[in-house]
Amino acid sequence: MRWKAGFLIKKYKRTILIWAVLGSLAVLPTYGLCREPDEDNEKEERPAYAKETAVIAVSHENGFQLSEKAKMTLGLGFLKLDGSPPWKIPAESLVVLQDHAGVYRLRDGWFKLVQVDVIGRSASELTIQCPDLKSPDAIVTQHVAHLRVADIGTSEEFQQEHVD
Repeated sequence: MRWKAGFLIKKYKRTILIWAVLGSLAVLPTYGLCREPDEDNEKEERPAYAKETAVIAVSHENGFQLSEKAKMTLGLGFLKLDGSPPWKIPAESLVVLQDHAGVYRLRDGWFKLVQVDVIGRSASELTIQCPDLKSPDAIVTQHVAHLRVADIGTSEEFQQEHVD
């Protein structure tokens, strides 16, 4: 069967668009398109991003913010936490980094990867506990990998490696 570019683009249009947006996040620090922090402002916040980008703000304490357009483009899904821990979340919400597990928390418009303890699991659900989660936080449940790429692009280590 011969593959035609038009067919592939039509079929994978959304996936291509998402990866193009996320790929641009990795390039922004390389070309110095991020604003430098003011010397008078000695907060722990990282450089603010231009309004046209997907990432519009980064803070060491709070995490990062995405534009509304970026949230819609990425197709993120959320689960609002109600009540008290432990919480049941979809298994695909979990981010595994080396020997740690975490979830992306959305609080007051800020996304942050927080470490969790998985205390139970089934085929489709996990039971977690985390001191950094509270009601009414939300957990990112869909397209978590896309959010992880955006997060990596905001890290100081990534910016230092790709600037110059």
